[in-house]
Amino acid sequence: MKNLRNKQRGASLLEALITFLLLSVGMLTLMRVQTFLRDSADAARQRSEAVRLAQQDLEQVRGFANAAGYGAIAGGVADVTPTASNTRYTLTRVVQAQVEPGFKTIQVTLSWSDRNGEQKRVQLHSMIAAHDPAYSGALSLLQP
Repeated sequence: MKNLRNKQRGASLLEALITFLLLSVGMLTLMRVQTFLRDSADAARQRSEAVRLAQQDLEQVRGFANAAGYGAIAGGVADVTPTASNTRYTLTRVVQAQVEPGFKTIQVTLSWSDRNGEQKRVQLHSMIAAHDPAYSGALSLLQP
């Protein structure tokens, strides 16, 4: 009988508390990683949305139909927030005529505030030529 009392079976209270503490620290670490991943995914979504909006504006400017459309290309500031977005995007377009006639340099800047209130921005640069789009098909014609 004496031998049975000396053999301990199961875990003591101290071992159970230490195990619980280790599991709690692990769970808290996982929660922190989850928060970081959520914030990173949100920042990536905002950045890709900003690039898409800036590219859309540049393509709209490039889509002029005649010389009058080219002359109407101008700078400005606009709110381009999509309807289903919780982030407010502000587009700023700067247009500069080049020294060589027939070219304009365009800079499109999209700015927004992230979850932490930090200002973020994306800039795209492009040059647009004043060639009449009606003549672009002539490039594919065979020369005699």
